[in-house]
Amino acid sequence: MSEEAREIARRFEEAVNSREVPPGLVSDDCVIENVSTAVTDETYVGREGAAKWMRDLLDAFDEDAIFEQEVLRAEDDHVVSLLRFAGRGSHSGAPLELRWVSVLWIGDGRIRRAAGYANRREAFAAADAGR
Repeated sequence: MSEEAREIARRFEEAVNSREVPPGLVSDDCVIENVSTAVTDETYVGREGAAKWMRDLLDAFDEDAIFEQEVLRAEDDHVVSLLRFAGRGSHSGAPLELRWVSVLWIGDGRIRRAAGYANRREAFAAADAGR
């Protein structure tokens, strides 16, 4: 497993939990796409897009929500992870949890693309195909 890719995935998790996208984490043309069952089905581009993705996701949750990641595979050019975001609904206060599988594609030490998938099979297939 690629240690650099694992470190980038760790920084991604840290960024979501700190509610801030640090400079250098995502490429200027990074594209983020959600699974169809996510809070939003928008496509996000660049650092500003990554920040908007985070705000859109976080808007559904209270301020104490946590983001967790379990890396399943880390290669030089991608990371496949199980993701979990859990807390309480920002409006209802009811328990709320989202789970999905993510692929982060990496280039030049930054995230150049991120996509969410409903299951492991889809995520691994996309990672293997490079898309």
